[in-house]
Amino acid sequence: MKNSTKSFINLVYLCCATGLAMFILTLLGRLNVRL
Repeated sequence: MKNSTKSFINLVYLCCATGLAMFILTLLGRLNVRL
């Protein structure tokens, strides 16, 4: 149970990190277009 829960948390963290990275890249891209 602990291992599966740990893997699930790692998967969610990875998804959140990827989503945040994409959001930041998109935001920077928009700023670069404005500049």
